[in-house]
Amino acid sequence: LAHSAHMEIYQQLTADLNAEGRYLFLNAIANQLRYPNNQTHYFSCVLLYLFSEAADERVQEQITRVLVERLIVHRPHPWGLP
Repeated sequence: LAHSAHMEIYQQLTADLNAEGRYLFLNAIANQLRYPNNQTHYFSCVLLYLFSEAADERVQEQITRVLVERLIVHRPHPWGLP
């Protein structure tokens, strides 16, 4: 997963998009965190990788924002967010 073509595309998108586009892109990834399945696990790993490998602190802040926004809403939370 770490050094694959699709991960490079995700990293390039997070680097090239402006703040609003990146926010929408990260929300689209977070929308895939639904219930226990392979897709949820995959996109959970994608978000973790993007966060850990982010060259810009703003990317980390936006990933955190997207996830926190989903946690502060009323239950039920998606499975991918404990």
